[in-house]
Amino acid sequence: MMVSLPEDALKLAALEPVEVDWTQSNLEFASPRTNLSPIAFFVPELLAPSGTSEARLSGSPSDGFEGFVDIDGLNTRPIFPFGSFREVETRLEIDRTIATLERFKGDIGREPMTMPGKIDFRDLDDLAFGFSVQGDDLPILRQAGLLLRSNLNVVAQKERGEEASITGEIVLQEGLFLMDTTVLTASGGGGQSAATRPPYFSVDVEPLGDWELDLAVTGDRFMRLQTPAATGVLSMDMKLSGTLREPLAVGRVEFEEGDLVFPFASFELTEGLIEMRIDDPYTPMLSLIGETRRFRYDLGIEITGSAFDPSIRFSSSPPLSSEQILLMVMAGDVPDANFNYSASQRASKIGTYLSQGLFSSGGEGGLGSRFSLVTGENLSEQGKETLEMEFKLDERFQLLGEYDEYDAWNTGLRWRILRRRAKESSESETLEVSE
Repeated sequence: MMVSLPEDALKLAALEPVEVDWTQSNLEFASPRTNLSPIAFFVPELLAPSGTSEARLSGSPSDGFEGFVDIDGLNTRPIFPFGSFREVETRLEIDRTIATLERFKGDIGREPMTMPGKIDFRDLDDLAFGFSVQGDDLPILRQAGLLLRSNLNVVAQKERGEEASITGEIVLQEGLFLMDTTVLTASGGGGQSAATRPPYFSVDVEPLGDWELDLAVTGDRFMRLQTPAATGVLSMDMKLSGTLREPLAVGRVEFEEGDLVFPFASFELTEGLIEMRIDDPYTPMLSLIGETRRFRYDLGIEITGSAFDPSIRFSSSPPLSSEQILLMVMAGDVPDANFNYSASQRASKIGTYLSQGLFSSGGEGGLGSRFSLVTGENLSEQGKETLEMEFKLDERFQLLGEYDEYDAWNTGLRWRILRRRAKESSESETLEVSE
């Protein structure tokens, strides 16, 4: 490295009080290909001991600098919630006052991400820049009970004299939610900190916290929900605004399919909607309607209002009071029927209910996702619960089994010969062969 200083700088060595024009200094710096492992010693929480670099730089503050910085094979430690960045390759070309990120790519969860862009550093106190972040199937959230992947097409930019902003589109996909939903509703609305209310994140690091957001966040059947209280498949259409420190999310999350689960009943959702409204973006508003059949009763449930203080209304045919329905679905207490669960059966049912969110993988393609069991829609002549079983062999064939109202066991094979589009009809025409 070679440095040429102004003549007045030499007077500083003699402790003379002079003003030095540092813009007249010249710098020439060259570093051959060097191992970056020693740098990881100073920031062990961020960098893994890996990678190499090469750099050349020359110029002066008055005329600008020229050169490049090249990094290859750099790995980071896991960065919550994204995980590790692996095999980072980047080349920064510097031309006087413009630094161009000609190449930046790395892997997140073995999926490649690119980030080309430029930085204008003519005014170090007011930088201007623009970066484009792109990647497909990136694991943007990886923590216990929550997995989420996304396609990113995002631009981070800043004009001189203005605040930085993040714009673009985030397409969510392949999500899995196994956490207890009470972690989302326990915060109690807008009175809490930004990290504990919707949309449940906050970046309080300067200067990133003041960056403005204008992002479209969408996802078609992007999340599989598997919790003790609810199961299903979700879609999302949201607009993310505000700042990284105080983000705002407005839009809706819809249940494409799903169930509200109680210890002794499961309500199939005919309508499932969670809205974040512009007049109160910190409070999710619910509109959930479900139905089921238990012990010869057709039951309905409707949940409306705030997620922090919902209104729950039950209905039934033949008519029952809300208290009777609640006892039926929560404790298995069947009104006006020659049937009741024993103490051990109740304990077993409740234990299964509480543990299903803990031990269900929630993934698709396994045996658990291909097998379904429905009990207690009716009572048999001997006062026993009816039972229906289905095992999905593939998209067209299912094995069936049932214990019916006449205390008979039946088996069969269902063959789907035509499947209508979901938007036109939620039903399929089938052919059943029973034995």
